[in-house]
Amino acid sequence: MASWERRYLVKQLALPSDNQTYDFQAPRAGVLSGLEVKLAYNNGASGGGGQDIADAVTKIQVVGNGSDVLFSLSGYELLKWSYKWAHDRMVQLRDARAGNTQYAIFPVPFGRFLGDKDYWINLADYNTLDVQVTYAPTISATQFATLTGVLDILGVFWPGGVTPPARKGWLRTTQINKFTSVAAGDNVMVLSNRYPYAGIMVYAFQQGIAEGVPITNVELRLDGGTYIPLTGRWLDWQEENDNALDIQPIEELISFAGDAANIETRSGRIIGVQSELVFPDAADTLVPILRVRSIAGSQVTLAQVSAAGSTVTGGGAVDATARAAFWRSRGVGIGHAIFLPLTRHEDLDMPFDAPAHNDIRLALTQGGAGADVRVSSSEIVAA
Repeated sequence: MASWERRYLVKQLALPSDNQTYDFQAPRAGVLSGLEVKLAYNNGASGGGGQDIADAVTKIQVVGNGSDVLFSLSGYELLKWSYKWAHDRMVQLRDARAGNTQYAIFPVPFGRFLGDKDYWINLADYNTLDVQVTYAPTISATQFATLTGVLDILGVFWPGGVTPPARKGWLRTTQINKFTSVAAGDNVMVLSNRYPYAGIMVYAFQQGIAEGVPITNVELRLDGGTYIPLTGRWLDWQEENDNALDIQPIEELISFAGDAANIETRSGRIIGVQSELVFPDAADTLVPILRVRSIAGSQVTLAQVSAAGSTVTGGGAVDATARAAFWRSRGVGIGHAIFLPLTRHEDLDMPFDAPAHNDIRLALTQGGAGADVRVSSSEIVAA
């Protein structure tokens, strides 16, 4: 029996610029389930900046025939959508230590997941299909080192010469709005009614600010607000996602910081956090001890002291020396995001029928100014 194959389209490409859109033309024939885009960058000589690869990716986009956008999401939106597609954290190494390599593998599916036999695209339907990766990492001693980027693009293809499964269509996942939140009021956006919807993702992040503050409530309004099929508080939606999507919202990272530093876990509401400081076990010396001083949103503030070694007892002293520590943080639902399901249990045969409505609006009630808010949707394009 045939099965999906993974093939390199771009392999270990040393990127010639630190700020560009890399454009790759996909093959002209074949059945494509989706892509995996891997970007790696080395940290600067000092490390400790706290930026990761998702920060560096402005957009990953797939465009057919020069203007037909099939897929378009930013790095952090991809990070959040991964919990929907794979029910798990995207493959990612977050490591702030000096000179170390960080990477992330961004999924780009045209179905409910990579390898979906019912939803995929036929490359022969397009005269051209461009895969565009826009990236712009911060270059400095504490962030990323210049000209160290490496790109891989893999395609998930049906075997050539083998009849593919019957196709129902494909999923078009794109960003549809982006704004900075204000202190109060509804941000109301008009949604397209061109295709049925599988779901909508709302991302809202502000460093050090708790979940449910920038956006407090989300509501889908139909036909001039006369019918509201979906409504709920931000925090309630996150708890629903935690259960319905069957996910483990755990973020792992390696920090490089000292006392009073802020570590952004991006796990959302923190209900559990563990840390392990890296330090040689030496007797009769001052040994650093790491604790959590406070938590604000998904941001942890460190309390780091140096205490006496095994043969001496006494008080400790504040330790501002940057040291490596391994972190594991557990949140609730998709951190800094909520998914609005417009089908049930991934049954795309019964989606939200947008073409049946003349007026579709998404209302986001704002409760705090300054958050980065991004809205994206997954539409079902019939075969």
